[in-house]
Amino acid sequence: MKKTELKRELLGNLRVLLKPYEFTLVSRMDWFVRKDKRSLIYRLDFYGGNDRDIGYAISPSLAIRIDEVEEIYHKVSRFEPKYQKDTPTIWPTIRGLQGSKVGYEYELDSVEDITPVVGKLFSIFEDIALPFLEENSSIAAIDNLLNSNPENEDSIFDTPVPRFYRGVIVAKLAKRENYGQIVEAYRKHLSRIDGPYLINYEKLIEILNSDY
Repeated sequence: MKKTELKRELLGNLRVLLKPYEFTLVSRMDWFVRKDKRSLIYRLDFYGGNDRDIGYAISPSLAIRIDEVEEIYHKVSRFEPKYQKDTPTIWPTIRGLQGSKVGYEYELDSVEDITPVVGKLFSIFEDIALPFLEENSSIAAIDNLLNSNPENEDSIFDTPVPRFYRGVIVAKLAKRENYGQIVEAYRKHLSRIDGPYLINYEKLIEILNSDY
């Protein structure tokens, strides 16, 4: 079976298991999503470059997208419009959530691998991904995840620059008491990064202060 067929078969089998949870497959993104006021996403990253001629290594992650946050973010993000509808507000890996530097990567090299790998991915969905997604889909919860330690530049929930932008957005929307402290902390971080990021951040602060 070809690599692409292995992938299609695995996603199809997992789709059946996630259907009762109202998660549907978005094939072009390799993720499963449940939408209401938020988009809750269980994503699979398939690694299969030239060094993997047979199959894939699969690493699960998850994401939450809040449209209001993303609409504000893209006023300054410089993302092309065609990509804006797919950006997540937070996007941790399962490995990151579990505080592990290794593990949570599965080999898909043959038909025989499909059933056991699907089983492992489904267990991770039930035990880790779904509880996290359901407990952290509010703006207040995401504000806590992104902004509980603003002095720390690193976060498992996003890369630094997008984290600073989205962090200040959710802090504003959540009416966080120390919003001013958040603004200053991320301004300080961005001042040390080359590029237009600080200029765009200042534009974002103007938007938040005038419109929200």
